[in-house]
Amino acid sequence: MTYVDTVEAAVAKARPGAFAVTGYTSERAARTALLDREADGVLVPQSGKLIVAGAAGRTPSVRACTSCGRRVAGGS
Repeated sequence: MTYVDTVEAAVAKARPGAFAVTGYTSERAARTALLDREADGVLVPQSGKLIVAGAAGRTPSVRACTSCGRRVAGGS
């Protein structure tokens, strides 16, 4: 099972049907997808970062990404 598969399973458990999980070859590629609005959030496992995009960080998708990220990480 790849890291992407593991995250996808955890996200599906935390928020069923809420997100599509896509693996990228590098943080740079993931950030490009974020900037191109192909993604609402980017998880960078190597650095433990969850990067989200949105209007001042308060859009529903950004709140959902942050909430789900906390659940997947084991936080509240």
